[in-house]
Amino acid sequence: MRLSQRGKNPSPEDAVRFAVNLHKHHKASLTVAYTRAVAEFRALRAEHDVASSFARMEAEAYGMVFPSELDRTFEKEDIVYKAPERKRALDEGALLSRKRWRAILNIDSGMGSTWSRGQQYVKLQEEGVRPTHLFIDQSQQSSTSQDPAASKNTDSLTPPASPDFLQVLDAR
Repeated sequence: MRLSQRGKNPSPEDAVRFAVNLHKHHKASLTVAYTRAVAEFRALRAEHDVASSFARMEAEAYGMVFPSELDRTFEKEDIVYKAPERKRALDEGALLSRKRWRAILNIDSGMGSTWSRGQQYVKLQEEGVRPTHLFIDQSQQSSTSQDPAASKNTDSLTPPASPDFLQVLDAR
C-alpha cells in the first residue's frame, strides 16, 4: 500500500487517512504508520514541486509569460473598469464634476466686459497702488454717502456699514 495510490499531489487529509488505514487494516503501529505516511507525503510533495518548477522553466523557455499575482489583480480591475455599466457611471461622474466646477461669472460683477488677463492688476502694482481685494458696490456707496450715519465710517478701505446695522449700534 502506497500513498501515491491516492494521487500524485495528495492533501494532508489524504496522508492522515493513509496513516489510519495502515494502522487499522495492515496492523502497523500508530507511530510506524504515521512516520511512513509523513515520509511518503513529503516525498510526493517534493516530487510535485520539482516537476512543477521544471514545467514552468520549460514553458518560459518556449516563451510563456506567467503574470504575477499583482498583475492578475490589475487585469481583474481593468475588466471591471471596462464593463459598460462602470464606464457609464464614470462618464456620468465626469460630467457631474465638469458641471460642478464650472466658473459662474456674473456680467454685472464690476470686472467689466473683458478680462485683462491680469494686465490691469500688474499695471496698478507697478504704479504702487495697493489692492484692497474688497468688492464695494459703487451704487450702494453713492446712496449711503448721502446718509448722515455713513459719515461715521472714517476708514476708506472698509465698505460702509448698512443703515440698519448702524441703528442697532446706536440703540445700545
